[in-house]
Amino acid sequence: MPEAPGHERLCGVMTAEISPPPIPKPRSVVRTAIAAILSLTLVMSLVNATVALASDSLVVFLGNHSLVGALPWVALPTLLMTFAVYGLMLLTPMIPKRWFIPLTLCGPVTALAALPLMIYFHTQAPWIAFGISVVQMVVCLVVLRKMRGSWSIRWPLFNVDQLGDRGFRWGHTAGFATVNLLVLLPATVAYLVVCGGLALNHYTGGFVSLRPEGMTMQARKYIRDDGKTVELVPMSHIGDSDFYQSLTASFSPTAVILMEGVSDKDKLFANKVGYKKTAQDLGLSEQQEFFKPKGELVAADVDISQFSKASLEYLKKTMTIHAKGVTPETLPLLMQPAPEDLPKRLIDDLLTLRNRHLLEVMEERLKTSDHIIIPWGAAHMPGISEGVLKAGFRVQDTEDFVAIRFSGRKTAGGG
Repeated sequence: MPEAPGHERLCGVMTAEISPPPIPKPRSVVRTAIAAILSLTLVMSLVNATVALASDSLVVFLGNHSLVGALPWVALPTLLMTFAVYGLMLLTPMIPKRWFIPLTLCGPVTALAALPLMIYFHTQAPWIAFGISVVQMVVCLVVLRKMRGSWSIRWPLFNVDQLGDRGFRWGHTAGFATVNLLVLLPATVAYLVVCGGLALNHYTGGFVSLRPEGMTMQARKYIRDDGKTVELVPMSHIGDSDFYQSLTASFSPTAVILMEGVSDKDKLFANKVGYKKTAQDLGLSEQQEFFKPKGELVAADVDISQFSKASLEYLKKTMTIHAKGVTPETLPLLMQPAPEDLPKRLIDDLLTLRNRHLLEVMEERLKTSDHIIIPWGAAHMPGISEGVLKAGFRVQDTEDFVAIRFSGRKTAGGG
């Protein structure tokens, strides 16, 4: 007997109406806790991006640094929380990676991507920081929009039902760990090494280079038409013992050697900076122990009392942390906001002022000496070289010395 018209459609409707509702995913304590952690991470990421964008906007558009001091208090907890979530993704596949991998890696990836810009365009650092903040804010908003399906913001931002069904899986953990250890970590280290080499070469005017054999210092010999010579020898506070011994052997005993070393006649600093422990920890040697040049040694540096007040306060704080380490006592010092003009003052005091004084001493000594050697820190070399060239000298010769050898290096004792 033929069915009445609409019978199939009616049966379909009735079948749909009497179908059992979907079984909700189990809401265990662990799942509820993970969902809460993910919601909190979203909130903290949004707050961090908002504070960073507001602070950087004030800096680049109004020259106002009032929010800069608040950034560490927001950024550090957010960073720790995102690391925790990344660790959870290692342990369980229930966390949606399409949302939380971009969220957790956004900060580190943008910071790494900005390194070359910071090296070659460091004068535009506020604008670079502003660009990073914009990218981080966009990522947060896109993740939130995709995850919620709308722009509505209500707690919880992440619902427990959005978690996957699977808990801990050995295969997932092993795969995730393999990708991080064998791909991401080596790639990051290689990238940082390349950026470090670019920074060394750029900021030292080519006096320092990273090569396969190690960190190389380039000594340059300058000559003038009157026959006088000046040698610039970039130095490192710690290095291989044979580096310092090779330099010492290369110096002429008849040369005048203009020595680096800021004095403290008024005893302004209670803590003195030393590199012996750092050198020992790295299996290296301290410059003071092995660098013993022969010749006429002349103190050619300034007294620390000539530094600006801002630089003195910063150096005192730095030396305290260096001497005592990061402790509950010194941690507040790290969190203190720095004066907005501190970078310029530090460059003026640590480099420009000292280089200018050195060049004055050099000019005075050139009246009575034909051969001058200047073994100063590598960061000083570009400025000193510029002054030497302006004094009528030209580069005659160069010689490379490996300051820190990456393989086949001798021990700190030189044996």
